[in-house]
Amino acid sequence: MEEHTHIPNGKNGKGWHKDFGLETAGLFVAEFASMAVSVGSFTFLGEVAPHLMQDVSKAIGKVCVEPFLDNIEKGLQKTCKLKDCQPDFTKSREERAQQYAQYLTLFGISLIAGIATEIGVRKLANNWLGINGATSNGHTGWRKFVIPNKRDLTIAAIDRGTQLGAIIAVNSIGAKKADVAIDGVKSFLQNTFGWSEERAKKASEMLVVYEAPNWIGFGAATSFLGHDHYTHKK
Repeated sequence: MEEHTHIPNGKNGKGWHKDFGLETAGLFVAEFASMAVSVGSFTFLGEVAPHLMQDVSKAIGKVCVEPFLDNIEKGLQKTCKLKDCQPDFTKSREERAQQYAQYLTLFGISLIAGIATEIGVRKLANNWLGINGATSNGHTGWRKFVIPNKRDLTIAAIDRGTQLGAIIAVNSIGAKKADVAIDGVKSFLQNTFGWSEERAKKASEMLVVYEAPNWIGFGAATSFLGHDHYTHKK
């Protein structure tokens, strides 16, 4: 079956703007689902399986991080202006390497889980809303909602690529305001939900540094959808 690189007007029969609006709504829902999964996995994974995370972080830190620790910390000091980016030299090299490894592991897991959730939810929403060809990837059954096609990957690349650029901006030129926002969100989570300082810190960092830029990526992906629907309108 031919893979769809764009979606022509679907079953709605009211022009390209109708399908664009519906697909944008599906992407909006998918963004929220992705955010919930990303923040949840980043915040709670270490508490659900603390010993496993500790063992994995220790191994990755020893093999992949510690040999390059000096260069990593020099890079952080130059590029990341957030106060929590700065190396804590009161800790040993091994402890610092393990801390960086844990963040990298949690970030990687949350990123992959978030992208997979976004693609899956968006495909389900598009199918339910009647966007023609939205789930077409040459598969049938549950596989058509799980395996991304070329268009899915394009949208995800635009979304996450723009988000990455915004994350870099937050960590550099927007660091001072981001630090204030992180402290505010952390206090809110502690006072409202009774979370520990460590859990509230992880969640607040994830929300401000990672998820807030996510909505800039959403805007870029929405722009692509509008252009795609308009270009291929019938």
